[in-house]
Amino acid sequence: MKKYINPISDIFVRYLLGSEENKKLLLDFINTILFDSGFEGAKDITLLNPFNLVSIANSKESILDVKAVDSHNRIFNVEIQVLNDSRYANRTLYYWAKLYSDQLEEGEKYKNLDPVICINLLNFTIFPELQRPHSCFLPIEKDSCDVVLSDQMQIHFFELSKMDVKEQMILHSRLEKWAYFFENEGIVGEDIMKKVLLTGDPVMEQAHKSYKKFTANDQYIELYNARIKAQRDEASRLDDALEKGRKEANLKTAIVMLSKGYDITEISDITGLPSEQIEKLK
Repeated sequence: MKKYINPISDIFVRYLLGSEENKKLLLDFINTILFDSGFEGAKDITLLNPFNLVSIANSKESILDVKAVDSHNRIFNVEIQVLNDSRYANRTLYYWAKLYSDQLEEGEKYKNLDPVICINLLNFTIFPELQRPHSCFLPIEKDSCDVVLSDQMQIHFFELSKMDVKEQMILHSRLEKWAYFFENEGIVGEDIMKKVLLTGDPVMEQAHKSYKKFTANDQYIELYNARIKAQRDEASRLDDALEKGRKEANLKTAIVMLSKGYDITEISDITGLPSEQIEKLK
């Protein structure tokens, strides 16, 4: 029986763009991003970590990304991030650096390094100061933005939260088509999907068929549910750790304020600790 799953879940995106049978979907998505920034597209790609049910089920990794290389030896990394993370920019920068540096064994020459292009598909807004949904970052000279340090680095962000396509019946670009798919697949009816997205577009038709295939597969659904549970458990663990850290910080603040002669009521107002607990700290 077909079930609903979130089309922007990392496990589904890994299946959608990282399966050998769906390589033309990955190629189209990569080229959509590259063309939108004015870069040369890829003619062909080779998956470096093809979707494998068993390996993913046994994986302890928190990041389910898609890695590929094209005929020009450009390395691509596609990642989906659903939950807002204020440190996400740092993470993707670190991940780019790791992919770049891991190309060389000890003693190899720097000329053997190939470009690494990271594409981040986000379901939240990371750059509120930018109106456009797709941004691309390069290493440039601070006062001369047209002077690029190297063509070896591209970090793209595609912010779905900025794409207003939920009620849109006419799509004008590939970016809009991909955004419509990720935001509406499994939600709107088949007739609307055909009218808005699928008719005359074999890439989107294949993406739609892949979604239906995924949601009809009990093993995939079980893996999806396990992944969602693991992410919720991790979020809960982090929340507990943050709460513990806040309490410890408030206790330290209360002790310092007591030593300086602050009134207990005032300490309670500032730290949020109950007066009875502050009394015991004397």
